[in-house]
Amino acid sequence: MEVADCEKPVARYFMTLEEGLRPGNSEVTLQMGIVAGRVRSDGAHIPSKESRMRLKSLRIQNFRSCRDVQVDFDSYTCLVGANGAGKSTVLAALNVLFRHAAGTPTPVVALAEEDFTLRDTSRPVEITATFADLTSDEREDFKAYFRQDRLIIKAVAHWDEGSRRADVKQFGARLVMREFAPWFRSKEAGEKVSDLKVIYADLRKVHVGLAAAATRDAMEEALRSFEEANAALCSLVDSEDQFYGWSKGENRLRKYLQWVFVPAVKEAVSEQSEAKNTALGELLQRTIRATVDFDGPLETLKAATEVEYAKIVTAQQSALRDVSLALEARLKRWAHPDARLNIEWQADPEKAVALTGPSARASIGEGGFVGEVSRLGHGLQRSFIVALLQELSTGEPKAAPALLLGFEEPELYQHPPQARHLASTLQELAEGNAQVIVATHSPFFASGRHFESVRVLRKSAILVDETTCTQVSMRKVADSLADALGTRPEEPSALLAAIEQILQPSQRELLFCGLPVLVEGEEDVALIAAQLRLSDRWDEFRRLGGHFVLALGKTNLSRPLAICNELEIPAYVVFDGDGPHADDDEKSRENKRRNERDNKCLMRLAELPEADPLSEQVVRSFRLTMWPTTLSRTVQEDMGLELWRKSSERVRDALGLHGVSGKNGLLLAAVYEDAWNNGARSPALAQVCEDILARGSSKLAAPVSPS
Repeated sequence: MEVADCEKPVARYFMTLEEGLRPGNSEVTLQMGIVAGRVRSDGAHIPSKESRMRLKSLRIQNFRSCRDVQVDFDSYTCLVGANGAGKSTVLAALNVLFRHAAGTPTPVVALAEEDFTLRDTSRPVEITATFADLTSDEREDFKAYFRQDRLIIKAVAHWDEGSRRADVKQFGARLVMREFAPWFRSKEAGEKVSDLKVIYADLRKVHVGLAAAATRDAMEEALRSFEEANAALCSLVDSEDQFYGWSKGENRLRKYLQWVFVPAVKEAVSEQSEAKNTALGELLQRTIRATVDFDGPLETLKAATEVEYAKIVTAQQSALRDVSLALEARLKRWAHPDARLNIEWQADPEKAVALTGPSARASIGEGGFVGEVSRLGHGLQRSFIVALLQELSTGEPKAAPALLLGFEEPELYQHPPQARHLASTLQELAEGNAQVIVATHSPFFASGRHFESVRVLRKSAILVDETTCTQVSMRKVADSLADALGTRPEEPSALLAAIEQILQPSQRELLFCGLPVLVEGEEDVALIAAQLRLSDRWDEFRRLGGHFVLALGKTNLSRPLAICNELEIPAYVVFDGDGPHADDDEKSRENKRRNERDNKCLMRLAELPEADPLSEQVVRSFRLTMWPTTLSRTVQEDMGLELWRKSSERVRDALGLHGVSGKNGLLLAAVYEDAWNNGARSPALAQVCEDILARGSSKLAAPVSPS
């Protein structure tokens, strides 16, 4: 098989990638070259939907901002939080666990004092990963550590004062019963079966569920089975041996799982050459692995070359005969008359003939320039990664190792349409032979469809500088809404569909702010924002992470509020009571029943269950404000209806807004400002702004009585 033949299927892939790299009308060129390296083919390019080894959870202890944090992972996991919350720390912990140095600015095999939480070197750094859904081959390969359907790996670093560093060591961990340790120690020491039986009999007296066993193997099997069936009685024990030494075991684990990390900004060192261990290099090799097979042809070529090599060596053996005789004569003269000497060619064909397959290196460009990926801007480099990921999402061979992809701030260097496309591509990739972990500041990557996969990281309000992690459960949200509404829980699938419709990008931003203010519509935003600006409190609102979340109707407020509760986000909700509530006819009575239900639901979710949902006064607490009628009407009554009417006329005349609805947000804000400039004030609106700011700064610790 000629190298040129191998280039044909690769070229087909690069044609596909080139199409994916053309943003708009920009001319983008992609070329493929073959350079030294090794690429293996593991089968046809088909999707794999079978269960594969996956990362189930990661517990991070005493590492940077994570004093003790556990993060659970799905096929697609989105890490969100403010700057400095700890998102990058989670990815850095995975780099330490997998000893992945490419794209990592700090060492991963030896930690510095700054890597310990608050420089507390009295405790070790521990990073514990739990893997699940192992295949039969994976379970067999890791059987010494596979317990209770889980594989647990731990990276531990103890501070050494002498060297001023903490070397990272890898361990396999298993859930075992410590009471069984004497039996296993005796077995490892080679004790007789009779002695093992004595220990086993004592164990059966304590654990009556242990099966009878007479042989060494039968006793061990019974002990293992008992551990499997009684996980609650087990404790996590590090293996006496380092986890396959990791330097030796890495390839063994890599056979089943490949960690690829895409950093937010590539380091200058990695920019110089697209090495195989960079994110671009690893993704590129993975993309074409299913198409090109160099192993077979190279093995054939190697075998033939070894034969020819042996012939050449044999043919040249005579050249050493004369040298051997001359040296033997000198040796007899100077050492011993019976001395013998013979010189032969020594060659090991296996070592002498070494052939490695090539690796693919991409050249991309714009217009007339085509060059190495590192010569192009970050935006085009990221676009290339998107194209590779899109190709990977179409499917991979079953034999390929499962991909665990960590992507830091994927929205960088992407226009909004490209960011949306990348988010979709990553989610599609996660539905195949891959797990995807993104750390992001963009709502595009926190879709309603994958809302359960969002992990919110923030600094603890109690433990300064320590990260906490929360996640949402659709079942818990459904149960919370059911309790608040007084009806049976919605099916999670139905709830998820509703949330996906509601949580458009503007609503999804509640995940990224410190103080989401949930409101019905733009009227509320216009008036509250106007009050904050006119009272010089807007900067404080922004400093607290304030952000308005429009639900587009009171009925839609309950779901985002329930989600905020689950994620421990300090939300504040403002809504209209929509009174007065008449009983004149059936339509009025139905409106009253609906408002009573919706108002009561929001009050219960805001921990104010005893308040009157049909109150004719403003109801306020540390988490909500309900207007007896509407916010707009309350403000107008505070400022005076006649003054409001005159301000409205002046603004409409000045701005030419005579045909604009009185509910228009810009018009409301302008009218409010005009009334303010004429000396009018709204105590109710001023109070809700103070309550919102107090919620953000946690100044109110208990509900305020309805006023």
